[in-house]
Amino acid sequence: GSESSFEQHKEACKGDARFICKAESCGKRFKSKDALKKHKGSVHAGSARRKLTCTICNRKCASTLNLQEHRKIHEIYE
Repeated sequence: GSESSFEQHKEACKGDARFICKAESCGKRFKSKDALKKHKGSVHAGSARRKLTCTICNRKCASTLNLQEHRKIHEIYE
């Protein structure tokens, strides 16, 4: 099958997003250092101090947002 136009758009935008979050295998990309800094502060803040655990697979996440994103992988199997 052919790639959706949204997938093509995402790939095209990756070239502009050269700042990569390296926290907790996140890998999200940002177009500016400030955007990356804001992301790290809101999503990964306190990752060394606090660990949240998935009640389904026991994976540890650094923030509530990360845990919510992670839990989505289980929804397709429920």
